[in-house]
Amino acid sequence: AALATLDELQSGLLDALPAKINRLSARWSELAHHPLIKDSRQCGMIAAIDLHEPVGRQIARYALDHGVWLRAKEDLVYIMPPLNIADADLDRILEVVADALK
Repeated sequence: AALATLDELQSGLLDALPAKINRLSARWSELAHHPLIKDSRQCGMIAAIDLHEPVGRQIARYALDHGVWLRAKEDLVYIMPPLNIADADLDRILEVVADALK
């Protein structure tokens, strides 16, 4: 596992990270205007939303039913995708979260 991690790091993973962080930031900030969201925040590739209502677990269940695993509490949902996530997979996570908020 350690050698595989080193291979990933040497393959340019860290060079591609700022673009992925910006992609996440742009899409995550769009969600911040939803009426259910009290607050949204991001640190690197970790992003979270605080909810006005205790629907976090329902959002996570919806996401799981659509192939996306989220971490959630009643009033909080956050994502922590792997650093080597493909752009299409990151977009899929964000689409499912947006759909779950509808």
